[in-house]
Amino acid sequence: MSNVEHIIDNLSVDSNVNVRIAVYDGMRDLLRCASALNACERALKCLFDNRGINDRCDHVRLYAFQLLNALVGHRFIKLSEVVKMDRILKVFALEESDIVRKEIAKLLLPSYTKPGLSPDEVIRRIIVMGRESEIAALSFHHIIVAENLMTIEHAGWFHVSIIK
Repeated sequence: MSNVEHIIDNLSVDSNVNVRIAVYDGMRDLLRCASALNACERALKCLFDNRGINDRCDHVRLYAFQLLNALVGHRFIKLSEVVKMDRILKVFALEESDIVRKEIAKLLLPSYTKPGLSPDEVIRRIIVMGRESEIAALSFHHIIVAENLMTIEHAGWFHVSIIK
């Protein structure tokens, strides 16, 4: 068993919360290591298969979403290849921890504010979010306004799009 397999198979489900947190924290550090990217990509896919964002501890979920946020804009590893957006939205709709919900909103925000997206595409993405989970869509709107992640004008337009 390789070190990465040991980390994924054993340490990511360890009974000690700090050990599970260290797995996600360490994986985030590995993202900057060019020689580890192939192993890192495979490990991330396994790690987020049934773990991380579904962990029973909100601190572990927070670190898992911080790791996913570190993938946004990564040159070689694509977020969409590690975890599907519908899973993120489902977790977002059920998440009770405010700090984790904020981290999820930060993760989702670039999908709706990418430069060059046409207004029609933004609306289409908002509709998809609303269809997947109305709760997630409304929570997302609330958080991006409350945390000043988006201007009030843009958020108002976003809110109108959700209601339509």
